[in-house]
Amino acid sequence: MWLNSRDLKNQSQRLRNVRKERTLPAWDKQASELHGLISQIPSSIFSTNSNVNIDELWHGVRQRALSHLTDLSTIDSRGRTPLHAACTKNVPISVVKILLTSGVDVNEKHIESKLMRTDNHGRTPLSLVIANKASFEVAKYLLEKCPNASKIKDRYGNLPLHQVCSTVKECTDKQLKRIHLLIKVYPEAVLESTKAGGKTALYFSIECGAPVSVVQTLVDANSSLRVQCFGETPLSCAIKNHSHDDIIKCMVVKDPSICEIKEGGQNMLHLAIIRRANLAVIDTISRLESCIMETNNVGDSALHIAVRDRMRPFEIAKLLIEKSISLVHLRNKSGLDALDLVYIRFKRCIELKKNDDTVESIYNTLAFLLKNQKSSTRAVGGLDEESDIFFDMVQTDVPIEIVQHMASAKFPGIISRNDPMTGILPIFHVANSKAKDREQIIAYMLKSYPLCAHIKCSQGDYLLHKICKFGVVNHLLLKEVIALNPASLEQGDNYSLHPFLLAALPRKKKKDKVHAFQKQFQEWGLTSNDDAKHLSSIYICLREAPQMLSHLDLG
Repeated sequence: MWLNSRDLKNQSQRLRNVRKERTLPAWDKQASELHGLISQIPSSIFSTNSNVNIDELWHGVRQRALSHLTDLSTIDSRGRTPLHAACTKNVPISVVKILLTSGVDVNEKHIESKLMRTDNHGRTPLSLVIANKASFEVAKYLLEKCPNASKIKDRYGNLPLHQVCSTVKECTDKQLKRIHLLIKVYPEAVLESTKAGGKTALYFSIECGAPVSVVQTLVDANSSLRVQCFGETPLSCAIKNHSHDDIIKCMVVKDPSICEIKEGGQNMLHLAIIRRANLAVIDTISRLESCIMETNNVGDSALHIAVRDRMRPFEIAKLLIEKSISLVHLRNKSGLDALDLVYIRFKRCIELKKNDDTVESIYNTLAFLLKNQKSSTRAVGGLDEESDIFFDMVQTDVPIEIVQHMASAKFPGIISRNDPMTGILPIFHVANSKAKDREQIIAYMLKSYPLCAHIKCSQGDYLLHKICKFGVVNHLLLKEVIALNPASLEQGDNYSLHPFLLAALPRKKKKDKVHAFQKQFQEWGLTSNDDAKHLSSIYICLREAPQMLSHLDLG
């Protein structure tokens, strides 16, 4: 659990107060003999000396209380009566009854005033019984005699319910009974908060690691799930403390909208992924559609955050996409979708030579995202279903490093294989893509498989046609493709369009472009012109085959 400076300060103050209260000062002249007898009794049976008989010590307290009634009303320097002092021990109920009901003219009003009296720390006998985990019978008896004692806060703003909920990590049946009893007597206690940070009983129970039964009891009692302590709701506290799945579930089932509450710009689903909550917790929170599609301050969705996870990017991404396929298309404020982030991580892993498990996890995430992209219409049952990822990948904005890694390490020889879905080589996919490294990838594939310049795709295009059509204008690359297959300059595609005409697209303006080019062709003297960069691919093609101009009918 993360503690801020205010938590540490409050914790230190509580420890100082506990140490201060543990022993009765020897110079306390206000304390009676009865106080002294009670102080000799160990606070816990586990800290007693084997020679000490606790029953005999409590018998001595009974005898003193009955024989010296004036001691019952004395107050020590801490503001405690003998009843207060006895309640700091594991006091028998018989002793409590004597200390409470003995004396002259004792009536119900007198008993109530005794139980409502607070010490210097604002604690009633009931508060001390709860804080020191005395028997359930004693707590029940005190509440029966004075139900209003359950409403008294100590100097720190803690109700008895707060005290019991802050010490229930190892909850027993008796402690759970105390909680039920306190809620029954004062139901509004679940809504009360402390002075320090505004903690509720529910927040205390989650913070100390209480079992599901305690949290469920408080939630069923209509505890507020939206009250924030130091900017945290009970749900975010449970996520940060890695509480049991059922604790998260009981709160989300009670009020699903609490998942939409943001802390630092992150909703509860984002927080669960960042804090590496288990998959069951993420699954529970992600069932709310408005929560799963929400973005943080930088525009990241839950899927963006998931693919950055170092341990389980694939598992979380799969869970989220199964909930909402639309997540794969969301872009953050930097214009990146989840697939872009996976590419960045994959590229980094390759550069740093990460271990195989890390690379494999990111690879699985990459494959899953590609499979769920809207542009991916691949049918199941191709020649090699595992290699389908490569053909899908080269149609996206994939970095050159990943293509090189895949082609050399994962799928050797894949560059020379046809896509089992479309029947074309991967280099044709790249020419048709909008990848930033498109020209580098084409150059790499040309070097790896030069024969691709001689192979037609299913539309009857050579690689040169594709390059001219989709605007790959690198002069060196264009010349290399022409050098590998000069005959493709004079070949038309299925529409009888030659490479230089394809370069002049869009088709509505192709005649104007070619006509303008024809007028300037002789003026250029077969040299490039910076003012006509949009015609550079036409220029290269016609420079290699100027006779093609004679085939034009410009009208």
